[in-house]
Amino acid sequence: MLRFVLAAVLLNLAPQPAETHVAVWAPGQIVLDEGEPGRLMGKVTDRASGEPLGGLRLVLLRPALSTGRTFPEPWVAHGSDSKAKAVAQVTTASDGSFRFEGLSVGRYVVRARAALEGSPGEEANLSVEHPVRTVSLSLDLGRSLSGTVMDAQGQPLSGLFVLLAGLDLGDGRNTLDPDKTAPWTRSDRDGRFTLAQLPEGILHLQAIHQDYGFSLPRRVSADEIVSHLELSVPDERVMLAPAARSGGIGVSLSFSPRGPKLSRVVPDLPAHRAGLILGDLVESIDGRPTPFMTRMEFIHRCRGKAGSTVILKVERDGRHMEFRLQRAVLPY
Repeated sequence: MLRFVLAAVLLNLAPQPAETHVAVWAPGQIVLDEGEPGRLMGKVTDRASGEPLGGLRLVLLRPALSTGRTFPEPWVAHGSDSKAKAVAQVTTASDGSFRFEGLSVGRYVVRARAALEGSPGEEANLSVEHPVRTVSLSLDLGRSLSGTVMDAQGQPLSGLFVLLAGLDLGDGRNTLDPDKTAPWTRSDRDGRFTLAQLPEGILHLQAIHQDYGFSLPRRVSADEIVSHLELSVPDERVMLAPAARSGGIGVSLSFSPRGPKLSRVVPDLPAHRAGLILGDLVESIDGRPTPFMTRMEFIHRCRGKAGSTVILKVERDGRHMEFRLQRAVLPY
């Protein structure tokens, strides 16, 4: 099991005049309420190396409190529910720093977005006497990769999702559960990212944005040492624009370790007319292999302008077959 460890040092700091805070913060640094004086800030470092962790997404949580609280917090309901509620997220700057401002007094928890489910995070209490806290987080993120997302011309792309699209344990199959969230992050304004909490095995990493395009999955073997990963995303906005997606092929899908299978073929639509049947395993779409293709990308590539052509290669009962389909306007 991957380990996720947070060790924090909470320091009481006297409030400083606002003009003394001149640091330039990464995009997404959160101000919740400009009228509130509370501030929670700090720095995140790698526990093993001591190096700062830039581009890491953090979440700020407010634990739900039982009755008898001292100060009212508008977003925390009364009651005995102890589940924490996320109120903000930030991305750490290149030097690992982060900041949440505009906080009312009360109890907060800072946790890495990539933390394993159930990770408690680190706690800080803001009070009228001590409205500023510094939290130093030392994270054991397990296997992690850093890199840059670029366009076809080599320019950085910000705000793209970088995710683990597939995990191969050596048999060529994708062992990721399609119904569970895989590790992911987003590129910062310089296109940089750090993807943490990665499992052991052969990784297939991808950068995507449903309105911009999809990189080819980048395969990283279990013993490969990658100092800097570069993911190139082609500009596919013309293909992904709503006006260019008026047609489809009329199928529903289920995702197996070997790739997408047809779980429904709608009568009298292109897939049915071409001869595709329930249970066909789609091996590629327009030449792109599908075993480690995300559900989002496959669905986007099935869609297109009505009358345009899409080519599917499928396996059926051990036979490999190719189908050329003409997309049509779907009745749903």
